[in-house]
Amino acid sequence: LLEAIEILRRRYPNVAIVGKTMGPWTLCLHILGVKRTLIWSKIRRELLKEWIKLLKEVSIEFAKAQVKAGADAICWPDHATGDLVSAETYREFLLEVHREAVRRVEAPLILHICGDTVDRLPYIRETGFDCFHFDSKCGDPLKVRVIAGDKISLMGNINNPKTLLYGKPEDVMMEAQHALEAGVNIVGPECAIPTKVANENLKAIVKAAKQFKTR
Repeated sequence: LLEAIEILRRRYPNVAIVGKTMGPWTLCLHILGVKRTLIWSKIRRELLKEWIKLLKEVSIEFAKAQVKAGADAICWPDHATGDLVSAETYREFLLEVHREAVRRVEAPLILHICGDTVDRLPYIRETGFDCFHFDSKCGDPLKVRVIAGDKISLMGNINNPKTLLYGKPEDVMMEAQHALEAGVNIVGPECAIPTKVANENLKAIVKAAKQFKTR
């Protein structure tokens, strides 16, 4: 990956390169398993915090390596989603970890969490992350913008399984325009794009953004 970033930097000096490092909560889900991580968050809190403390170094150092290789910004997926844990769990286990990441990684950081994250937005906006990439499960982007305030930029939240995968370009345009009008700074898919999404639907996002810019 680092070599790929270096190649991209040389070949496309005027194109933004966004790297990616999985956050320590996501790494715990992969290494310990979802079930154990969630159980430990309730009955073995200190042990889970030690794992997060250890794994945050992996996340941070990998992010720094990508920046050194030429990445302009880093996406930080850390899936403490409302589908799995409470807002208070996010506060207890990740708020300070995320603040530390912002201090130590010398590049813009984009936090991504899948699912409904509205209830933890008041904490997320205090992390210092430059941008929050949010899911369509959060609902109306205007609501998200109001809660996020002016402390953090927003990215997202075009629906993948319905709008992008099965909708028409006009449907994508409509959803993208609504997000932009609501105050989303960077409009785009809510998460990883399904492989069967039509190119025309992706182009519709760009078209909507360009039209909005020229208003």
